[in-house]
Amino acid sequence: MMWFKLERNLLEELIERVVPVIPSRTPYPIIQNILCSTEHGKLSFLATDLDIYVKTWTVLKAKEESKILLPGRKLLGIVKESNADEMEFTREENKIIVKAGRSVFKMPILDAEEFPRMFELPQETRFSVDGKDLRRIFEAVEFAVSKGEDRPAMTGIYWELKNERNRMVATDGHRMAVSEDKNSVPKIEERSQILPTKIFNFFPKEIDGPIDVSMDNTKIGLSFNSTEVVSRLIEGPYPDYEKVIPKEIKNVLTVSREEFTSALRRMMIFTNQVTRQIKLVLGKKTLEISSFSPEGEEAHEELTASYKGESFEVAYNGSYLLDIMRHIETEDVVFDITGALSAALIHGSGTKDEQVRFYLLMPILLD
Repeated sequence: MMWFKLERNLLEELIERVVPVIPSRTPYPIIQNILCSTEHGKLSFLATDLDIYVKTWTVLKAKEESKILLPGRKLLGIVKESNADEMEFTREENKIIVKAGRSVFKMPILDAEEFPRMFELPQETRFSVDGKDLRRIFEAVEFAVSKGEDRPAMTGIYWELKNERNRMVATDGHRMAVSEDKNSVPKIEERSQILPTKIFNFFPKEIDGPIDVSMDNTKIGLSFNSTEVVSRLIEGPYPDYEKVIPKEIKNVLTVSREEFTSALRRMMIFTNQVTRQIKLVLGKKTLEISSFSPEGEEAHEELTASYKGESFEVAYNGSYLLDIMRHIETEDVVFDITGALSAALIHGSGTKDEQVRFYLLMPILLD
Protein backbone atom coordinates (compact mmCIF):
# COMPACT_ATOMS: atom_id res chain seq x y z
CA MET A 1 0.00 0.00 0.00
CA MET A 2 1.34 3.44 -0.96
CA TRP A 3 2.10 5.36 2.23
CA PHE A 4 3.13 8.84 1.06
CA LYS A 5 4.95 10.82 -1.62
CA LEU A 6 7.18 13.83 -1.07
CA GLU A 7 9.41 16.12 -3.11
CA ARG A 8 12.98 14.84 -2.85
CA ASN A 9 14.54 18.21 -1.96
CA LEU A 10 12.14 18.73 0.94
CA LEU A 11 12.67 15.17 2.14
CA GLU A 12 16.43 15.69 2.14
CA GLU A 13 16.07 18.93 4.10
CA LEU A 14 13.92 17.27 6.76
CA ILE A 15 16.20 14.27 7.24
CA GLU A 16 19.33 16.44 7.34
CA ARG A 17 17.85 18.36 10.28
CA VAL A 18 17.74 15.28 12.52
CA VAL A 19 20.53 12.97 11.32
CA PRO A 20 23.39 14.92 13.03
CA VAL A 21 22.17 13.80 16.46
CA ILE A 22 22.45 10.09 15.56
CA PRO A 23 25.54 8.63 17.27
CA SER A 24 28.02 6.87 15.00
CA ARG A 25 28.76 4.36 17.77
CA THR A 26 26.37 3.31 20.49
CA PRO A 27 25.53 0.25 22.61
CA TYR A 28 21.88 0.93 21.63
CA PRO A 29 21.55 0.19 17.88
CA ILE A 30 17.91 1.26 17.93
CA ILE A 31 18.89 4.94 18.12
CA GLN A 32 20.80 4.73 14.84
CA ASN A 33 17.34 4.82 13.29
CA ILE A 34 14.93 7.69 12.89
CA LEU A 35 11.25 7.50 13.76
CA CYS A 36 9.15 8.41 10.73
CA SER A 37 5.52 9.27 11.56
CA THR A 38 2.46 10.36 9.64
CA GLU A 39 -0.32 11.64 11.87
CA HIS A 40 -2.55 14.67 12.29
CA GLY A 41 -1.83 15.82 8.74
CA LYS A 42 1.95 15.94 9.27
CA LEU A 43 5.01 13.93 8.28
CA SER A 44 7.63 14.02 11.05
CA PHE A 45 11.10 12.64 11.69
CA LEU A 46 12.54 12.08 15.18
CA ALA A 47 16.13 11.19 16.13
CA THR A 48 18.04 11.04 19.42
CA ASP A 49 21.31 10.19 21.14
CA LEU A 50 19.36 9.78 24.42
CA ASP A 51 20.56 13.17 25.69
CA ILE A 52 19.14 15.27 22.86
CA TYR A 53 15.95 14.69 20.87
CA VAL A 54 15.37 16.43 17.54
CA LYS A 55 12.02 16.40 15.78
CA THR A 56 11.07 18.14 12.54
CA TRP A 57 7.94 18.04 10.41
CA THR A 58 6.06 19.26 7.36
CA VAL A 59 2.39 19.35 6.40
CA LEU A 60 1.44 16.19 4.50
CA LYS A 61 -1.71 14.16 3.96
CA ALA A 62 -0.55 10.56 3.94
CA LYS A 63 -2.65 7.59 2.84
CA GLU A 64 -2.61 6.29 6.41
CA GLU A 65 -1.41 7.30 9.85
CA SER A 66 1.58 5.20 10.83
CA LYS A 67 4.96 5.09 12.60
CA ILE A 68 8.01 3.13 11.48
CA LEU A 69 11.74 3.11 12.11
CA LEU A 70 14.14 3.69 9.23
CA PRO A 71 17.98 3.60 9.22
CA GLY A 72 18.83 7.31 9.45
CA ARG A 73 22.10 7.69 7.59
CA LYS A 74 21.22 5.10 4.95
CA LEU A 75 17.92 6.83 4.26
CA LEU A 76 19.72 10.15 3.90
CA GLY A 77 22.17 8.51 1.51
CA ILE A 78 19.32 7.19 -0.64
CA VAL A 79 17.70 10.61 -0.82
CA LYS A 80 20.93 12.55 -1.49
CA GLU A 81 22.11 10.22 -4.26
CA SER A 82 18.76 10.10 -6.03
CA ASN A 83 18.15 12.29 -9.07
CA ALA A 84 14.37 11.88 -8.91
CA ASP A 85 12.14 14.89 -8.25
CA GLU A 86 9.80 12.92 -6.01
CA MET A 87 10.13 9.91 -3.73
CA GLU A 88 7.41 7.40 -2.92
CA PHE A 89 7.18 5.32 0.24
CA THR A 90 5.13 2.12 0.17
CA ARG A 91 4.43 -0.43 2.89
CA GLU A 92 4.40 -4.08 1.88
CA GLU A 93 4.01 -6.69 4.61
CA ASN A 94 7.11 -6.32 6.80
CA LYS A 95 9.07 -4.07 4.43
CA ILE A 96 9.13 -0.42 3.47
CA ILE A 97 9.77 0.24 -0.21
CA VAL A 98 11.25 3.53 -1.37
CA LYS A 99 10.88 4.36 -5.06
CA ALA A 100 12.96 7.15 -6.60
CA GLY A 101 12.72 7.33 -10.37
CA ARG A 102 13.90 3.94 -11.63
CA SER A 103 15.55 3.06 -8.31
CA VAL A 104 13.84 0.85 -5.74
CA PHE A 105 15.08 0.34 -2.17
CA LYS A 106 13.62 -2.17 0.29
CA MET A 107 14.16 -2.09 4.05
CA PRO A 108 12.72 -4.18 6.87
CA ILE A 109 10.19 -2.44 9.09
CA LEU A 110 11.36 -2.21 12.70
CA ASP A 111 9.04 -1.94 15.68
CA ALA A 112 8.46 1.77 16.36
CA GLU A 113 7.51 1.03 19.97
CA GLU A 114 11.14 0.17 20.72
CA PHE A 115 12.26 3.73 19.96
CA PRO A 116 12.79 5.95 23.05
CA ARG A 117 10.01 8.40 23.81
CA MET A 118 10.89 12.04 23.24
CA PHE A 119 11.31 14.28 26.28
CA GLU A 120 8.35 16.55 26.89
CA LEU A 121 9.02 20.25 26.40
CA PRO A 122 9.81 21.81 29.80
CA GLN A 123 7.17 24.23 31.07
CA GLU A 124 8.78 25.95 34.08
CA THR A 125 10.21 28.96 32.20
CA ARG A 126 9.12 29.95 28.71
CA PHE A 127 10.13 32.89 26.51
CA SER A 128 11.09 33.87 22.97
CA VAL A 129 14.40 35.26 21.73
CA ASP A 130 15.56 36.44 18.32
CA GLY A 131 17.21 33.54 16.50
CA LYS A 132 19.94 35.63 14.86
CA ASP A 133 20.88 37.22 18.18
CA LEU A 134 21.09 33.86 19.93
CA ARG A 135 23.22 32.32 17.18
CA ARG A 136 25.54 35.34 17.13
CA ILE A 137 26.14 35.16 20.89
CA PHE A 138 26.78 31.41 20.70
CA GLU A 139 29.18 31.59 17.75
CA ALA A 140 31.28 34.22 19.55
CA VAL A 141 32.10 31.86 22.44
CA GLU A 142 31.80 28.28 21.17
CA PHE A 143 35.50 27.90 20.29
CA ALA A 144 36.57 28.31 23.93
CA VAL A 145 34.56 25.35 25.24
CA SER A 146 36.67 22.65 26.93
CA LYS A 147 37.26 19.47 24.93
CA GLY A 148 38.26 17.47 28.01
CA GLU A 149 35.80 15.36 29.98
CA ASP A 150 37.46 15.78 33.39
CA ARG A 151 35.36 18.88 34.14
CA PRO A 152 31.96 18.23 32.48
CA ALA A 153 30.55 21.69 33.27
CA MET A 154 33.23 23.32 31.12
CA THR A 155 32.28 21.20 28.09
CA GLY A 156 29.11 23.28 27.83
CA ILE A 157 28.20 26.93 27.42
CA TYR A 158 27.05 28.88 30.46
CA TRP A 159 23.91 30.83 29.58
CA GLU A 160 23.19 33.61 32.05
CA LEU A 161 19.94 35.56 31.99
CA LYS A 162 20.07 38.19 34.71
CA ASN A 163 20.74 41.86 35.43
CA GLU A 164 19.10 42.79 32.13
CA ARG A 165 21.64 40.87 30.10
CA ASN A 166 21.57 37.84 27.83
CA ARG A 167 25.09 36.43 28.20
CA MET A 168 26.95 33.28 27.20
CA VAL A 169 30.32 32.19 28.59
CA ALA A 170 32.73 29.43 27.58
CA THR A 171 36.12 28.46 29.02
CA ASP A 172 38.62 25.63 28.91
CA GLY A 173 40.75 26.96 31.78
CA HIS A 174 43.32 28.59 29.47
CA ARG A 175 41.02 31.06 27.73
CA MET A 176 37.55 32.42 28.27
CA ALA A 177 35.00 33.93 25.90
CA VAL A 178 32.11 36.16 26.99
CA SER A 179 29.40 37.47 24.67
CA GLU A 180 26.11 39.17 25.38
CA ASP A 181 23.24 41.03 23.74
CA LYS A 182 21.50 43.68 25.82
CA ASN A 183 18.88 44.21 23.12
CA SER A 184 17.58 40.64 23.30
CA VAL A 185 16.91 40.05 27.00
CA PRO A 186 13.81 38.00 27.89
CA LYS A 187 11.62 39.30 30.70
CA ILE A 188 11.89 36.34 33.05
CA GLU A 189 13.16 35.63 36.54
CA GLU A 190 16.94 35.48 36.73
CA ARG A 191 18.36 32.09 35.89
CA SER A 192 21.43 30.39 34.48
CA GLN A 193 22.10 26.98 32.98
CA ILE A 194 24.85 25.03 31.19
CA LEU A 195 23.96 24.14 27.61
CA PRO A 196 25.49 21.28 25.62
CA THR A 197 27.02 22.84 22.51
CA LYS A 198 25.47 20.16 20.29
CA ILE A 199 22.02 21.70 20.51
CA PHE A 200 23.19 24.58 18.32
CA ASN A 201 24.13 22.15 15.53
CA PHE A 202 20.46 22.06 14.62
CA PHE A 203 20.09 25.80 14.07
CA PRO A 204 19.89 26.77 10.39
CA LYS A 205 22.93 28.82 9.32
CA GLU A 206 20.65 31.69 8.35
CA ILE A 207 18.00 31.39 11.02
CA ASP A 208 15.28 34.01 10.74
CA GLY A 209 12.62 34.89 13.29
CA PRO A 210 12.12 34.05 16.95
CA ILE A 211 13.08 30.90 18.82
CA ASP A 212 10.70 29.71 21.52
CA VAL A 213 12.68 28.59 24.56
CA SER A 214 11.36 26.47 27.41
CA MET A 215 13.38 25.15 30.33
CA ASP A 216 13.40 23.73 33.81
CA ASN A 217 16.25 22.64 36.08
CA THR A 218 17.20 19.58 34.01
CA LYS A 219 16.13 20.20 30.40
CA ILE A 220 15.86 22.87 27.72
CA GLY A 221 13.61 22.97 24.68
CA LEU A 222 14.05 25.07 21.54
CA SER A 223 11.29 25.42 18.94
CA PHE A 224 11.84 27.05 15.53
CA ASN A 225 11.07 26.52 11.83
CA SER A 226 8.87 23.42 12.33
CA THR A 227 11.61 21.86 14.48
CA GLU A 228 11.87 21.01 18.18
CA VAL A 229 15.10 20.29 20.05
CA VAL A 230 14.83 19.02 23.63
CA SER A 231 18.02 18.34 25.56
CA ARG A 232 19.29 17.52 29.00
CA LEU A 233 21.22 20.36 30.61
CA ILE A 234 24.77 19.78 31.85
CA GLU A 235 25.02 19.59 35.62
CA GLY A 236 26.99 22.32 37.36
CA PRO A 237 28.26 24.19 39.10
CA TYR A 238 29.96 26.35 36.50
CA PRO A 239 33.20 28.12 37.52
CA ASP A 240 32.81 31.62 38.98
CA TYR A 241 33.98 33.26 35.77
CA GLU A 242 33.50 36.85 36.96
CA LYS A 243 36.15 36.34 39.63
CA VAL A 244 38.93 36.07 37.02
CA ILE A 245 37.97 39.19 35.03
CA PRO A 246 40.64 41.85 35.75
CA LYS A 247 39.30 44.81 37.72
CA GLU A 248 42.35 47.09 37.56
CA ILE A 249 44.08 47.54 34.22
CA LYS A 250 47.66 48.88 34.27
CA ASN A 251 48.77 48.33 30.69
CA VAL A 252 46.77 48.92 27.50
CA LEU A 253 47.87 47.88 24.01
CA THR A 254 45.89 48.89 20.91
CA VAL A 255 46.83 47.52 17.49
CA SER A 256 45.24 46.95 14.09
CA ARG A 257 43.42 43.63 14.20
CA GLU A 258 44.17 42.88 10.55
CA GLU A 259 47.89 43.70 10.82
CA PHE A 260 48.25 41.79 14.09
CA THR A 261 46.47 38.73 12.69
CA SER A 262 48.60 38.74 9.54
CA ALA A 263 51.81 39.01 11.55
CA LEU A 264 50.66 36.24 13.89
CA ARG A 265 50.25 33.86 10.97
CA ARG A 266 53.80 34.60 9.84
CA MET A 267 55.23 34.12 13.33
CA MET A 268 53.35 30.82 13.71
CA ILE A 269 55.55 29.24 11.03
CA PHE A 270 58.45 29.09 13.52
CA THR A 271 56.62 28.24 16.74
CA ASN A 272 57.01 25.21 18.94
CA GLN A 273 54.32 22.80 17.71
CA VAL A 274 53.32 22.01 21.30
CA THR A 275 53.26 25.39 23.05
CA ARG A 276 52.68 27.58 19.95
CA GLN A 277 54.43 30.35 21.90
CA ILE A 278 54.29 33.90 20.55
CA LYS A 279 56.25 36.55 22.48
CA LEU A 280 55.09 40.17 22.73
CA VAL A 281 57.54 42.90 23.77
CA LEU A 282 55.65 45.87 25.22
CA GLY A 283 56.95 49.30 26.05
CA LYS A 284 57.86 50.94 22.75
CA LYS A 285 55.95 52.96 20.20
CA THR A 286 55.93 49.77 18.16
CA LEU A 287 54.82 46.30 19.18
CA GLU A 288 57.45 43.61 18.67
CA ILE A 289 56.26 40.04 18.25
CA SER A 290 58.51 37.03 17.83
CA SER A 291 58.60 33.25 17.76
CA PHE A 292 61.21 30.52 18.10
CA SER A 293 61.27 26.87 17.07
CA PRO A 294 63.10 23.98 18.80
CA GLU A 295 65.23 23.69 15.65
CA GLY A 296 66.81 27.08 16.32
CA GLU A 297 64.68 29.06 13.87
CA GLU A 298 63.30 32.44 14.87
CA ALA A 299 61.09 35.18 13.49
CA HIS A 300 60.63 38.83 14.53
CA GLU A 301 58.31 41.58 13.38
CA GLU A 302 57.46 45.10 14.49
CA LEU A 303 53.96 46.56 14.24
CA THR A 304 52.74 50.10 14.68
CA ALA A 305 50.74 50.19 17.91
CA SER A 306 49.59 52.40 20.76
CA TYR A 307 50.74 51.35 24.22
CA LYS A 308 50.31 52.85 27.68
CA GLY A 309 51.95 51.12 30.60
CA GLU A 310 55.08 49.44 31.92
CA SER A 311 57.73 47.78 29.77
CA PHE A 312 57.74 43.98 29.90
CA GLU A 313 57.59 40.79 27.84
CA VAL A 314 54.71 38.34 27.76
CA ALA A 315 53.94 35.18 25.79
CA TYR A 316 50.69 33.60 24.62
CA ASN A 317 49.59 30.55 22.68
CA GLY A 318 49.47 31.81 19.08
CA SER A 319 46.67 29.44 18.06
CA TYR A 320 44.50 30.80 20.87
CA LEU A 321 45.28 34.37 19.80
CA LEU A 322 44.21 33.60 16.23
CA ASP A 323 40.95 32.08 17.48
CA ILE A 324 40.19 35.29 19.35
CA MET A 325 41.12 37.54 16.42
CA ARG A 326 38.57 35.71 14.25
CA HIS A 327 35.84 36.86 16.61
CA ILE A 328 36.87 40.50 17.04
CA GLU A 329 34.73 42.63 14.73
CA THR A 330 36.36 46.08 15.06
CA GLU A 331 39.31 47.48 13.11
CA ASP A 332 41.50 47.69 16.21
CA VAL A 333 41.95 45.13 18.97
CA VAL A 334 42.73 46.12 22.56
CA PHE A 335 44.76 44.12 25.09
CA ASP A 336 44.20 45.13 28.73
CA ILE A 337 47.11 43.50 30.56
CA THR A 338 47.74 43.53 34.30
CA GLY A 339 51.12 41.81 34.03
CA ALA A 340 53.16 39.04 32.43
CA LEU A 341 51.63 36.40 34.70
CA SER A 342 48.00 37.57 34.58
CA ALA A 343 45.25 36.96 32.06
CA ALA A 344 44.90 39.52 29.27
CA LEU A 345 41.46 41.01 28.66
CA ILE A 346 41.07 41.24 24.88
CA HIS A 347 38.25 43.09 23.13
CA GLY A 348 37.41 45.23 20.16
CA SER A 349 38.25 48.92 20.31
CA GLY A 350 35.39 50.87 21.87
CA THR A 351 33.49 47.83 23.14
CA LYS A 352 34.89 47.38 26.66
CA ASP A 353 32.39 49.58 28.44
CA GLU A 354 29.43 47.83 26.85
CA GLN A 355 31.11 44.43 27.43
CA VAL A 356 29.27 43.07 24.41
CA ARG A 357 32.10 40.68 23.60
CA PHE A 358 35.44 40.12 25.32
CA TYR A 359 38.00 37.39 25.83
CA LEU A 360 40.46 36.40 28.53
CA LEU A 361 43.69 34.61 27.68
CA MET A 362 46.20 33.23 30.15
CA PRO A 363 49.89 33.83 29.35
CA ILE A 364 52.40 31.00 29.05
CA LEU A 365 55.91 30.87 30.51
CA LEU A 366 58.58 32.25 28.22
CA ASP A 367 60.95 29.58 26.90
